[in-house]
Amino acid sequence: MPSPSAAALVAASVWTFHSFDADAFGFKLLMLVVVAAAGVLMVSNIRYYSFKDLDFKKPVPFVVLLAIVLAFVMISVEPSVMLLLLFGAYVASGPVLAVMRKAKPSR
Repeated sequence: MPSPSAAALVAASVWTFHSFDADAFGFKLLMLVVVAAAGVLMVSNIRYYSFKDLDFKKPVPFVVLLAIVLAFVMISVEPSVMLLLLFGAYVASGPVLAVMRKAKPSR
């Protein structure tokens, strides 16, 4: 996992738990797991999608523009939770894709 993604996951977790006044021991334990998992994923060989192949120079379909606007609206409704979900999904995508690559039958 790239370092900015790990930092974003930890920051979004802290922001979300702070906005919900989560002071229970379970949340502290969850943060310990999140930070440890982010640290382990940063030094692992798991590949993540880098978004380098996106081409912003050619025309974009209207549906894509609508989806981008909808994403901004969803983030603005509850920023801490939505960003935590967004970064959490990106962090989970690496191990999920790695498992799918391993499970794919080789020829």
